[in-house]
Amino acid sequence: MGCVKEDNLCPLAEISLGFEKSHKLFEEGAFFVGRYNETKEAAKKTTATMPKLPFGQYSAIVSGALSRVDFDPDLILIWGNSAQIMRIIQGSLWKKGGRVSMSTFCDGVCADTISNAILTGELQIAFPCLGDRRFGMATDTDLIASIPMGIIDEIIEGMEKTHRAGTRYPIPYQMSTPEFFVKLKKQLEKAKKN
Repeated sequence: MGCVKEDNLCPLAEISLGFEKSHKLFEEGAFFVGRYNETKEAAKKTTATMPKLPFGQYSAIVSGALSRVDFDPDLILIWGNSAQIMRIIQGSLWKKGGRVSMSTFCDGVCADTISNAILTGELQIAFPCLGDRRFGMATDTDLIASIPMGIIDEIIEGMEKTHRAGTRYPIPYQMSTPEFFVKLKKQLEKAKKN
């Protein structure tokens, strides 16, 4: 499936994907005031923080199921529940550690999942926007993980390694304290005494 500027109806997507120049009306917050923000000043802040690809960098988007595309994608977008997306995050942190931060205003998900992922080259986590829910049938429990192809192997390896270490999906239910926690607690108590 493909999309060029003429196919797109969402003005937020047009600007964030670089299909349309950012213009004064947008930058002054007219798209958000009264809908997402109470004041023009608040709406300007929302507008200023929306990730935007440079105008004209891309002229189209092509998407499809990974098992069916005959091209190498720049990004992989995965819709999943919070536990599934948690596993992707854990895989992404296996080697580098730290945390994955999320930045959103919960609309214009194209900016969060496509533009920001291309601009940063990093894993992006987002909520589906109203358009994704109305027209793309995203559910109430969906989150989106956007993975640039440059880091997909690292995330897959991290998911495999954390799976072997016991972090799995589906998450198994357990009615007793995991042995690993008991071991950690004993190590902590021993460290306190020394």
